[in-house]
Amino acid sequence: MKARSAGIYAVALSEFETAQLLFADASRYFISHLIEVEKWRDEIVESYWYEEPQVFQNACYCALWSGDPNLPAKIAEQAKLLEQSYLEKFPNNSTKYYRAQALANILRGNDASDDLQRLDAALANEETPHTAAVAMIYRGLVNSNDSTLQPGIQQLITQFEERADPASTNSSDLFAFTATAFLVLVRQQGFEFDVDSDFIPKNYIVWLLGEST
Repeated sequence: MKARSAGIYAVALSEFETAQLLFADASRYFISHLIEVEKWRDEIVESYWYEEPQVFQNACYCALWSGDPNLPAKIAEQAKLLEQSYLEKFPNNSTKYYRAQALANILRGNDASDDLQRLDAALANEETPHTAAVAMIYRGLVNSNDSTLQPGIQQLITQFEERADPASTNSSDLFAFTATAFLVLVRQQGFEFDVDSDFIPKNYIVWLLGEST
């Protein structure tokens, strides 16, 4: 968590190389946390297990923010830590579970159609605006169709803007973290569109992807 926050502050200060390293460290930290939770699952409180899908997604988002072309797929391999037994224990959190599994397959270049279908089915019972927006992005990536990518990312930005305190200096209020991660991902996959928001670090994305301004 500290490395991710430090990475966000580094981006805000235009210390981009430092930010890259910090996000890579944060990604690996989140995975090490998952490994420890799995190892000591019978000894720890349930809340740690409950948060596993979100922790995994945080690892993936940090990997995307790092700009390392190999790290996201490498991190995604750790989706094996999210066992099917999770759904038996926490059936009310199936949207996050399938959201994590779909992201893992997308980052590994695998077909995520089945995961997306399961996520859509789960959304029928547990719909949240955040997951609905993420599902739109997944649908665009799975179907190679940008008609849902930009609206999905824009929805994430709008949700962040409604939550964030513009006067705050907390790292969680500086940038739309999830939306930025997905914007990096869709750009890496060749989709060309832009979004207009002060909560997207455009200069960092341009630098990260080697794009011309």
